[in-house]
Amino acid sequence: MLQKLVIKNIALIDYAEINFTNGLNVLSGETGAGKSVIIESLNFVLGAKADKTLIRTGTAECSVQAVFDVFDNEDIANILNELEIEEDSTLIISRKFTIDGKSSIKVNGQTVAVSMLKKLTSRLVDVHGQSEHFYLLKSSNQLNLIDKFGGDDLAELKNKALSLYNERKNIIN
Repeated sequence: MLQKLVIKNIALIDYAEINFTNGLNVLSGETGAGKSVIIESLNFVLGAKADKTLIRTGTAECSVQAVFDVFDNEDIANILNELEIEEDSTLIISRKFTIDGKSSIKVNGQTVAVSMLKKLTSRLVDVHGQSEHFYLLKSSNQLNLIDKFGGDDLAELKNKALSLYNERKNIIN
């Protein structure tokens, strides 16, 4: 769960620190209040393509830091282990981008590539906007959510069914 977002020198934002709580968090406000800049900042720290227009006028660089509570998140733990990044119940992602086009990304203090970041963040956040394809519309995501909901008992039943299916297939062939 996203706990905190720290934005520096993005578009019109000099500095903003946004704390999120358990449950539903809503960004609301009048047109021009900066909601889209916050979403753009979140997308940036999650691995979206960056360009110089992101940087606040008159500054040399921008940065965003996102703090996540990943306690008991097995998917994230596995990816962190695969990337050889120390796992903790808190995950801190920091990303900077300079006017020269240089970018740096750190996950729990360790430098990573954008591809590594995207692999990790694809399991953390699903940002939806108007007219975008939704996560739940993908049948593969629906099955994964149902499987997760079923827990270990369902996983055991799935493995047993697969084993029986493969055994049957071998007998027929």
